[in-house]
Order: sequence, then C-alpha cells, then structure tokens
Amino acid sequence: MIDFEASGLGLDSYPIEVAWSDPSGSVESHYITPARGWDGWDPDAEAVHRIPRHLLLDCGKPAQWVAQRMNAALAGQTVYADAPEMDAFWLQTLFDAPGMDPAFTLGSFWDIHPDPTGRLPWAVRTRILDTAETERGGRQHEAGSDVRFLLAVYRLSREAMKAHGHA
Repeated sequence: MIDFEASGLGLDSYPIEVAWSDPSGSVESHYITPARGWDGWDPDAEAVHRIPRHLLLDCGKPAQWVAQRMNAALAGQTVYADAPEMDAFWLQTLFDAPGMDPAFTLGSFWDIHPDPTGRLPWAVRTRILDTAETERGGRQHEAGSDVRFLLAVYRLSREAMKAHGHA
C-alpha cells in the first residue's frame, strides 16, 4: 500500500509526506523537503494533514533521496493507493523533481479490495472499518497511519469474505 499527503489539491500542489508498506506489512514513511519550484501551499490542506511547512524544511528528506529510497524498496512491485489518480499525480511530481522514473507500478486499492461490490453485510463492513481505525496507529491524514489503515481494511475484509463463504 502507499499513501501521500500533499501541500494542497491544486495543480501547483506537491507531495509533503509519503508512506508505503512492504509485502510483510512493515510501513516506512518520510517527510519530503519542498523542491525548487514547489511553492503551492494551501492553509486549508494544512488544517487537514496538520503538517506545517517548517517541519518539512527542518525534518524532510530531499525529493531525490525519497525517490531513490522508494525505488530501492519497491522495485518491480505494484503498490496500491486508495486515491490512485491523486497519488499518481504526487508520485509523478516527486519523481520529476530529480528527473527520475519510478521502478514500481501504482495500482488502485479498489482493484484488489476483497469486497469491491459490498457483498458483506453492512454490520460486518462497519466492524471492519471500526477495527481498522483502532489498528491505524496514528491519526487520519498521516501517511504511515493511512497505510496501516488500508492494510487493516484489506486483511479484515479478506478474513470476513472467507468467513462468509465468499473466498
């Protein structure tokens, strides 16, 4: 799984944090220092993700370092995002900054979701979301926490599908 947090939602937005999981479920997360030309900052977005720009300047890693690290960790794999169109934009923005290409593929979480058509009873789906929320390990709109949430939703949905005879 993969998740980005960004400076906003506009065309001038850029990635400020990225997290991904490996096949075992370990999560890696990094703040990203704004690259040259990354000037679009939306205070409304900051109110949602609660990551101040100065934190990126103080604690972030350069786009080239993050892109190299992602390629080293994810080469040849497909990582899945719950907002693939937006995450693809920020992934491309991140890799364009150092003039690199991803060595991995971005896919849609919804293409691999165990219950894409909602066959599970509403009460079961609600319980899955509630349980996944407790397994998040952080707050919503924090990339690492959001990846852990997606991992939990996926795992719990698979288990529920098997338990309800939809293997």
